[in-house]
Amino acid sequence: MTHDTDFGESWQPSLMARYKTHAPDLFHPPEVMFAKKQERPISFPSYVWTSGCTIYALFAKRDIFECFRSDSDDVLVENISMLGKPPQKWWDLWDAKYDFLNKNGEWDARPTRSCANEFTRLPARVDYIAEDREGSMTDEELGDLLEPFESMFRFLPEDRMSITEIANGPWMKKWGLPAFQAVQQAKNESDSASEICRRPTKH
Repeated sequence: MTHDTDFGESWQPSLMARYKTHAPDLFHPPEVMFAKKQERPISFPSYVWTSGCTIYALFAKRDIFECFRSDSDDVLVENISMLGKPPQKWWDLWDAKYDFLNKNGEWDARPTRSCANEFTRLPARVDYIAEDREGSMTDEELGDLLEPFESMFRFLPEDRMSITEIANGPWMKKWGLPAFQAVQQAKNESDSASEICRRPTKH
């Protein structure tokens, strides 16, 4: 059974400035790496990115970002593998960029170190879900799932959709809620059957 968690992220950004996240390293949003340098605390959009990582892991048999050595530089280069070159202000602040990439944001032919040495864009990573689920998801649902991922996985926090928008989006209405309701109905029917079995029989 899979359990979701908030990774200890419950806080009010308006009352407390935070520059790091308690989520697993590979779930860290890219702005965390530069938050302190820019004196820009993380906020709710950072949790949107982490939620996207969690949702992907619920559907696939893998994480959306994978790396054996997941320090902050390796995590960022995994993000770049999916999204391309980061915003210029981050590129300028990133000390280790030339360990992986050239000045154009392309893979270095002889990188000093690297988790990945090719670009694997988001649509290809969503296709991994289809492989992992062995045909249990239709192309239509995968296409609908790609849309919120595209809005959750964006470099700049202000460009990401909100949790409210995700909850009210097409995939949730078309697939997520019906699936949840079906699970709830099955649970209620099971509970009712168990209650009947527990009733004492009359002699």
